[in-house]
Amino acid sequence: MAARFFLAFLFLIAVLEATHIQIERVPQTNLDDGVEHAIRLVKGRNSIFYFHLPAPKTPLFMFITPCGSQVHWKLYSPTNYITHPANVHPNSALFNNLLHVRIPPLVEVTGESKEEFTLLGGQGDERRMHFFNNAVDADYVMLNLSSTEDTTVRVFITTVQSKLEKQYPPLPRDGQLQHDIYNDHDHFLFYNIKFRWQIPSAIEQYSSLNQDPHRYKFCIMLTQKPLYTLCPGKNIINEAERCVNQTSNEMIIKKLKSKGDLFATLFIQDSESQRTSALNPIQVKLPIDPIDEEINIRRKTIRREDASTVVQLIDGVVDEWVFPPIRGDIRNYDFIIPNSPRPVNVEIVIRVCSGSIEIRIEKNGRRIKAFSHVSASIRRFAIMGNSKEFIRIQILNHKNKEAGFDIWTSTRPELNPFPQLPDDPNLHAQGSKCDTADLQFYRVPDQHVAYCLYMERVTFASTFKQKRVNASEECWPAHPPGELVTCFEEDKAADPERAKEELIHMTVPGLRPDTVYRFMLTVVTMGKPYPRELKYKPQSIHTAAKC
Repeated sequence: MAARFFLAFLFLIAVLEATHIQIERVPQTNLDDGVEHAIRLVKGRNSIFYFHLPAPKTPLFMFITPCGSQVHWKLYSPTNYITHPANVHPNSALFNNLLHVRIPPLVEVTGESKEEFTLLGGQGDERRMHFFNNAVDADYVMLNLSSTEDTTVRVFITTVQSKLEKQYPPLPRDGQLQHDIYNDHDHFLFYNIKFRWQIPSAIEQYSSLNQDPHRYKFCIMLTQKPLYTLCPGKNIINEAERCVNQTSNEMIIKKLKSKGDLFATLFIQDSESQRTSALNPIQVKLPIDPIDEEINIRRKTIRREDASTVVQLIDGVVDEWVFPPIRGDIRNYDFIIPNSPRPVNVEIVIRVCSGSIEIRIEKNGRRIKAFSHVSASIRRFAIMGNSKEFIRIQILNHKNKEAGFDIWTSTRPELNPFPQLPDDPNLHAQGSKCDTADLQFYRVPDQHVAYCLYMERVTFASTFKQKRVNASEECWPAHPPGELVTCFEEDKAADPERAKEELIHMTVPGLRPDTVYRFMLTVVTMGKPYPRELKYKPQSIHTAAKC
């Protein structure tokens, strides 16, 4: 008998020692009763807060509302008020035949103070989480918050149930959001969704008493990912289209085009507290249009074919390409460095003249440069390499729109067909009279180029006239951008003194009074194979009404 008692005593000591954990003490931060606190969490760091109870054995209500990311919380109370584990009936599932007592709860010990804490509850989720205890036997509790990424969480804690009921709108007993999908009558490619839900009994009772008919609103948000909570400043609802009053239990959202699966969340808004409650989001599967499905299959086929195709770049030769309106379409280029006894400098120039692309450059299979969202610009690269090494240039279409570009690669930079625009590539207006306009612009640093100035008269009709230009015409136009004013050639070797001047001044005569003109300036290299024409930024001028 004595041996059995001794073994039981050793087991009890082992259990108590195993449930003690050291946690770090942090500066104390108090939470106020009946106030929703917005708390910023830092990735991987614990944030600890304290809430003081008015008296022991007081009920406690707490709501944790994450704002977009999963939040973990644990709530503790000091064990000063806990003496010994209570005895339980032998028929209870918690009865321990060896100890004849309930196994004590998890106990944690803080670092310096050696103060013991009992874990009251904890959870981790993206949804709103709640905690309730009808009698917390302590004078304060400690809340530990953490997250796997930087985020914000809102905490509401109180000892008064009526404060909680006023803080968040009530939810219905049947928390299901129902929906039906049908074709739009005006356009068969669009769909309408009819949502239905149960009105909470508390809101029905509130409406029947002829209270404020606009206090509550039912709102639906459609998102690509499940949305569980709404936080001020993070999510915005278009109330004109996605909200109904508190007496309605259905809503129709019209003219949605199938773009894959959507998630719908019903939020109940309270105009008094400016808070929301939400039902669990549901997944909405819109039917896939056969035409869209065929287009998607064709896009995948084109992407697969283009990804397997590699174009060999020839030294000093320009390649032109227009992507079809397929996002992710790929164009692969390989450039093999020619034989050379010494390392050579490879110059790469890519001009994006239409749409938006991504650029990836690899050398011998290792990526060395990457650029995304490149549009309406020129990118120049210089890469040092040895004989027979290869450079892979991969260009991707960034959007479901046409994208045009041309690319040039060479070990002889003197053959570069693209002029180098100045740091200020603008055409500037120095002034205008009733019949003339004074313009100036900065020279390009290239040795031998030709400048051409064009103009067009801007009218009310031309301002609102939409010009649909495809990528090929935008990059390599078959027609001039306007009426030719003048063209002149400049060779710095022939006139070195004039070439020292940074600015070029021009006066355009023969203009109409009180008229708006738009001037365009282009520059092109001379004496090189595959010359490329680049544009300065245009300038508009309004001539004086009277001479």
